[in-house]
Amino acid sequence: VVRETRGQAVTSAGSAAAHRFFVGRAEGVPLQDVGHGDVVELPVTESYRTLNLKAFAMVSWTHRAFPNMQWMIRHDDDVYLRANALMAQLAARPPVRYYWGMIDHGSAPVRDTSHQHYNSFEQFPEQHHPAWGDIFPPYARGLLWAMSADLAAAIAGEFSRDIDAQPGAVLDEASADQIPHPDDPAIGVVVTEFVRRGMSINLDDR
Repeated sequence: VVRETRGQAVTSAGSAAAHRFFVGRAEGVPLQDVGHGDVVELPVTESYRTLNLKAFAMVSWTHRAFPNMQWMIRHDDDVYLRANALMAQLAARPPVRYYWGMIDHGSAPVRDTSHQHYNSFEQFPEQHHPAWGDIFPPYARGLLWAMSADLAAAIAGEFSRDIDAQPGAVLDEASADQIPHPDDPAIGVVVTEFVRRGMSINLDDR
């Protein structure tokens, strides 16, 4: 359905635009590409708990597959993307260390072990914000975000070091439980680490 509706709007928004569907690996379930060539199977077990790893694998794959891209846009499959409007907005922004989306400020990590969004203190150490206590750093909510190619490259570089150490491996839930969960705050944590190291990043929710 996405392919025949709003997916067409992406590819018609400009000859340089490309649209891909990203999935994890599920044993015994064949890849449903049906000859379209737009489904990417990531080296990550298909599971809700591995959404964080899938996000980093997706950014890494996109950076390698489209080395000359200016922007990377990620959206959920149930989001009706107004591609022309978003691309026009991004065209007016400098594609340099730019991170756009519905920015979440002050969300607390879930510490309840029975919750699907559970974060252990090993995954995400306890924070001590003077006003809000134990919170995630700012991040763009996962339903829709965009980032400039240089920021995607920096994130891919962080992730690739772990992947290169395990060539051919399929990352599973045990690997996912070593980094923050779910996917959107996990990216926010990495972006915040870049800022801590001295990188200037434009965080935009306009």
